[in-house]
Formats: sequence, structure tokens, C-alpha cells
Amino acid sequence: MRFLFSNCIEYDNTIYAFINTTKIPIKIDPSKMQMSLIPIGKGYKDTMTDIYDICQRGQYIYILEINGKYLVKYDIENNEYMYINIGYRGNSWDNFIMISEIDEMIYILPKKLDYIIIYDISNNNVLYQKNKYKDLKNRVWAKAVQYDNRVFLFEMTCTCIWEYDFSTKKIKKVDICEKLDGVVNVICYEGYIFILLSNGDVYKWEIENRKLITLRKCNNCQLNNWYVMVPTHSKLWLMPAYGTEIVCLDIETGNERIVSVEQNEIYKDMRLWSKFYGYCEIKDSIYFAMRSSKYLYSINKMSQTLKKYEVKPISETEQYEYMKICLERVVCEGNISLSDYIKYTLL
Repeated sequence: MRFLFSNCIEYDNTIYAFINTTKIPIKIDPSKMQMSLIPIGKGYKDTMTDIYDICQRGQYIYILEINGKYLVKYDIENNEYMYINIGYRGNSWDNFIMISEIDEMIYILPKKLDYIIIYDISNNNVLYQKNKYKDLKNRVWAKAVQYDNRVFLFEMTCTCIWEYDFSTKKIKKVDICEKLDGVVNVICYEGYIFILLSNGDVYKWEIENRKLITLRKCNNCQLNNWYVMVPTHSKLWLMPAYGTEIVCLDIETGNERIVSVEQNEIYKDMRLWSKFYGYCEIKDSIYFAMRSSKYLYSINKMSQTLKKYEVKPISETEQYEYMKICLERVVCEGNISLSDYIKYTLL
């Protein structure tokens, strides 16, 4: 059984995640590198689809399904689930550009940007804010990133950045005097927005001064080699999508060093599946979701070093006992047949 997962969060110095195939919850103790199963909690349904992204508020995590049907609220302390029907009718894949928590509100931005979905944490209400700005419609949006009460929107190919203020509900168009083609990721760090293109080029944009700086130009690089960016003090780490190189980039000088990823560390053919996606932070280290590899990759922010750990797998005995509990609950409730459940769980 391959316990791979694409997203993860940290709570009480422990990594929490959901298995890609079965959506079974697991946790990892980084001090022991031991993975364990979390008992099926109250309100859990076996119908969860693939996960777009996760945001967190204390002991609660909010899981956005990739198809847009549900926002799943999970209480880690009490192991309880609540499924919030947000009613977005989109595609089975690639529907959103952002989920973020601001002032007890969860904001979800669909890729079409026909409206914004807002979940009120205080009363569990779902609100829909229609997009009344013609300038934001009929565009190919790639990514969005939050900065205080504002969100900055990026098209797949852009010559400007769109700024939307959640508090005033006003938009601004900021010309950047350059064409950025193939935006795949944007992150906010230390007053800058870092922009990663599919060819490996990296730009940093000063939010308040509205200044665009070229940080990295990748000559003769193949498209879609990188996907994830992670800041660690003075460095910016570029994690591969379909490529095999991890790049550690100096935020000020643009100097870089490259660390290779051995192909025998990867479980599957990754031509259509990004090797790295989600990550979480514990103390002075960043841990990446085990999306494609049997190893847990980690970056120490102080030493700026990359390590990989082989996580101790869940024992066959624990798997068997867990399956018995799941079978008693899931099969008896009539949600799935015994034969289908066994086949599904052992993928």
C-alpha cells in the first residue's frame, strides 16, 4: 500500500495528511519519522475527492475538494468532520486559483472568477460575492496570492498584475512593463511577490514600490521543469514538477546551486504529475508532502540544507486492524461493497 499524499499541514509538531488514493487520514512524527493511521472520525465520509489545497486555523483545517463540491472542515483535536456544500459547478480538475483565511473568513477564488466563494467560520454560512468587474472576466487566470487584506491576481500570460482589496472591494491594475509567459506559481514573502514561470524564470515584485526585478533567467530550460517555490530566509527553493533538479536561489543576488533528484526515488512516471506540491513548516524545517516518492524531503531553514528521510511505514498488523474497523463502519452503512472497499484500499 503506497501512502502517498499531495498536501499536508502541521499541528502540535506533527504532520497531518490524507492519502491520495483512499483519503484515509494519517500523521507523521518528524522526530521518529514514523507514519501512523488516524482512526476514522465522527462525520467522516468516504466520498472525498482529490484535494486542491488546505488552509488552517488553529486546530481546524479546511480542505477544498478539487471538483468544488465540498469544503471539508476537520477538527484535529476532536477528530471530527463537517462537510460544507459550497455548490461550485466546475470541472473535475483545475477549478481554483486560491483558498485563504482572512479575519475568520475562508475565501475561495474560482479560476473563472465569475464569483468569489466566502465561508464564514463564525456561523458556518456560505456566501457568494458576484464579480461585477468586467476587467476581471474572460481571462485565463493562473494564480492568486494573499497579502494582508489584498489579493494579487496573475494571468497565465500577463503584462499587468490585478490587485483586489477584500475590505474596500476595489480593484487596481498595475502594469509591470514586461510580458510574463507561463506563470505557474506565485508566493508572498517579506514584502515581495515571487513569480515562477514554467521555463524556470523567476521574478520578484516589490508590492509597495510596484517594481519588478528579474531574479533568474533560465536559458535552454525545458517547460514545466519546476512548480513549487519555498522561501527560507535568504533563499528561494524551486522544487521540480516534471524535471529532476532542485534549485536553491539567493533572493538578493540570484546566485544558485542545484541538487539533483535521483529517478529511482520516484514511485511513478511523473510526466503528467508534479513531483512536489504541498508542504508544511515545523520549527526550523519545511517538510514536503510525499506526493511521488517513498522519501520525505525536508529543508532546514537555518543551514539551508536539503535532507530526505525514509518514513517508517505503517505495519501490516495496523493496516489490517484499521481495515477491520473501516469495514465494520463503511460497509455496514452501505456506502460501498466489501469487495470494492478491499480493492480500493489496497491500491
